[in-house]
Amino acid sequence: MRNSSRMNGSPHQSVTSTGQQQQQRFTGISGGGGSSIKGTSTLSLVPSVGEDLDAFHVRSTYAQLEVSGVKGDGYEEGVERTRAARTRVPSSVNASGGADTSGSAEDGNSSSSHARPPRTKSQILQDAAVADENEKKRELDPKEIQMLGSLDRSAATGDDGRRPNPYVGSVPVETTLGQTTSASAVGGGVREVQRMEREYRDGLEKPSSYDIQIDLDVPRTISGHVMFRTRYGAGQRSLFHVLHSFSLRCETCGYVQGMGPIAACLLSYMSPSLAYTSLVRLHDAYELHTLFAPGFPGLLEAIYVQECLTKATMPGVYSAFQKHMISTTSYATKWYITLFANSVPFQTQLRLWDVFLLEGYDIFIAVAIAIVWVYRDHITSAAANFETVLSLLSGFFVPEDEDMFLGWIEKLLGDAKVRSAMRGWRSEWRELVKQGKEGTALL
Repeated sequence: MRNSSRMNGSPHQSVTSTGQQQQQRFTGISGGGGSSIKGTSTLSLVPSVGEDLDAFHVRSTYAQLEVSGVKGDGYEEGVERTRAARTRVPSSVNASGGADTSGSAEDGNSSSSHARPPRTKSQILQDAAVADENEKKRELDPKEIQMLGSLDRSAATGDDGRRPNPYVGSVPVETTLGQTTSASAVGGGVREVQRMEREYRDGLEKPSSYDIQIDLDVPRTISGHVMFRTRYGAGQRSLFHVLHSFSLRCETCGYVQGMGPIAACLLSYMSPSLAYTSLVRLHDAYELHTLFAPGFPGLLEAIYVQECLTKATMPGVYSAFQKHMISTTSYATKWYITLFANSVPFQTQLRLWDVFLLEGYDIFIAVAIAIVWVYRDHITSAAANFETVLSLLSGFFVPEDEDMFLGWIEKLLGDAKVRSAMRGWRSEWRELVKQGKEGTALL
């Protein structure tokens, strides 16, 4: 149980005093490309009415570091600030990297007559990890250069290295891709994009009940990528802000873990506000609402269609799944909930998303069938068992020939009989749901 002193007015008093000192720095701050908290007021520095202090600690930490930045962005691990001792509202960080010396919630009040508690090693490391004005002026040392060379940059550049990384240093910038396609991508024109940008920024001012969970998931979302490697670096801050605002948009969906990889992929090519706009578009127009809604109705429907298609095209595989008691949800859930992010090579994922935007969600069912088809001999072999089959299908899938793999999928989806059958199975599933019989319809 929390100490009652933390539930009185002291956290508000402490952060308000800090907020009055820093309001000018936070108001109107804008990092190029929209990752920042432009328009942020003291609402980002003071807990909202009824806001959990743990969640406020998370939200305010990201807001403060958006101003100061962190050291070693892109090549250092960074320092954890929000997972431990969340109930302590941290000392604020000023724009030059120093720590504010006013009282904190842990002090009980903001009076300078009360001595501050001894600083922990973690707090000292946190302050040391804040960027300063010299961070971007110095040359990288050999160790840092070696570290950068080993990082995965494939999500930001093509194999030929010609696609520009939308992040220069730690500051996101608008890319030509985002500028030329944003209006058509959302289907509502420039005004719609601007409206979504305002909605995104307004969301940053509001508390979300999902902030703690989002903060837990952010550092484990494609952390091998240079953009998202550093704890609280520009990439992780942008990812948190996009997911935070998106969690406020649909009361039904809120936030689920699968949103992270999708948002991270979008952030590899566009600013946070455009990534938010694209995520909203996917939610509203591409049926991701049913995918993320409680109970994951869209996911279960896709799995049912996959099982029916497996039974029709690979009866031996379907029988093997029954024999080994392997449910499709045990290996395919992550495929569908993340649109195959982190399940196939990044360049393959992008090609699949191209087809998804053109053809709709059926592409992912076809991809699932294609992967099972590739492993069909292993699944039906006499040596196969529950562990070996599940391990095979749960692993990272790399097609031997990407063009041939996608060609097989194209042929499958180009079959009018198959597409008609898929529509029929969808209707069949919805009828089962109406009758309450869906619980026994899946493997």
